[in-house]
Amino acid sequence: MKNNTYKYITPYLILMLVSCKTTVVTPVDKPEDIGKQLYSIVTKIPSSTQEEFLSHFLKLEELRTFVNNPEMKISQETKNKVTSWPKDEYYGDFIEKYDKIKERAASYEMDLSRITYDDFTYKINEVNGLKFCDGVLHFNYNEKDYKIESASIYTKNKYELFRIGRLTEN
Repeated sequence: MKNNTYKYITPYLILMLVSCKTTVVTPVDKPEDIGKQLYSIVTKIPSSTQEEFLSHFLKLEELRTFVNNPEMKISQETKNKVTSWPKDEYYGDFIEKYDKIKERAASYEMDLSRITYDDFTYKINEVNGLKFCDGVLHFNYNEKDYKIESASIYTKNKYELFRIGRLTEN
């Protein structure tokens, strides 16, 4: 009986693993690396799905676990806000930015897969016990300068993308 169960479950598990093609950007050690990471994400937007785009950012469940870690000196107010943050609102913001970046790129007649990295400027901030890296990705397309803002949170000795802004012309 056990062999029959494995016989049916194994192909199903293999099919599930093979069909999962989502790639996840790993957290980075240094703020300087966030720009390269964000650049990679932005250049892949034309060929990525919303789900693939979402996979590059800190998951709400991970954020909740992080802020509730007793070793972290995070205000109770911040813990309450993160714990009560509705999933549809948290993830909906990423989807909205994904759509807006695609729309704005189309309005600029820009092929995001062909942009050229210029710079990443950033500032480290600490708010309510959380360390953030607020950054701006600067890039070029057809001799014009553009930017996208971002925010990363410092967790487990690494920076994880937490927010992405809209595409604007400099």
